[in-house]
Amino acid sequence: MTYKYLIAASVCCVLLVSSVFGQTGEVYSLNIVGFQKVASESSGLSMVSTPFERTPATLDDVLGDQLTAGKSQSQADQVIIWNATGAYYETYWLKNTDQKWYTAGALPELASNTYVSTEMGFWVRNRRDSNQIVVVSGDVVDDPVLTNYLIQGLTMVSYPFSTEVDINECGLTNGTAGKSQSVADQIIAWDANLQAYETYWLKNTDRKWYTGGALPEVATNVLVGAGRGFWYRNRGDSTFEWIEARPYTL
Repeated sequence: MTYKYLIAASVCCVLLVSSVFGQTGEVYSLNIVGFQKVASESSGLSMVSTPFERTPATLDDVLGDQLTAGKSQSQADQVIIWNATGAYYETYWLKNTDQKWYTAGALPELASNTYVSTEMGFWVRNRRDSNQIVVVSGDVVDDPVLTNYLIQGLTMVSYPFSTEVDINECGLTNGTAGKSQSVADQIIAWDANLQAYETYWLKNTDRKWYTGGALPEVATNVLVGAGRGFWYRNRGDSTFEWIEARPYTL
């Protein structure tokens, strides 16, 4: 499975959310835990994330048996995780005999050591001919500051806190800025309304994210987080740190 196939695929991520601390997410108890409903596109791929913490955070804990299981990886729903260091995908599938997540390959094993965190984005492949709702839940992230490491090339990530923000209001502006999108770092996000990818680039004059195209503008109302994953393209020659402060008060 190649990057070109997935980046060009018809992908849709629909979020059903309400407010948490005046922003996105839903609090359902006094213990500050929350849940997010994410719709997985019928017969296709969705780029998603989890905005809540779980312990442990294995696929069985975060997603469980909510998706469609099968007797083989070619029939079952899948989770596809991008390994940024090795630049390859790791595929997992939901087995029908025990409703557990397994590794792909000739000798599948329980994916008991595969974890998804709030800093990650990942694909969900829905084999059904109808949308499925996936509910992710857990603790609202309470760390005052979180750091994500963005290596050279592509990384699939998510905003690490239990809310959503505009891309020009988060701390992801310290990468490689440039005079055009062909030389600057990029955020590549899926637009559910347009059913297409939108590419944004970091401009060197003001270190803001701009739309692509012949007449680029400052990107507005472009949200990241709260169940959305996105690609980050690091055009620099080394890894850099994305340091993000918690945007809400607990």
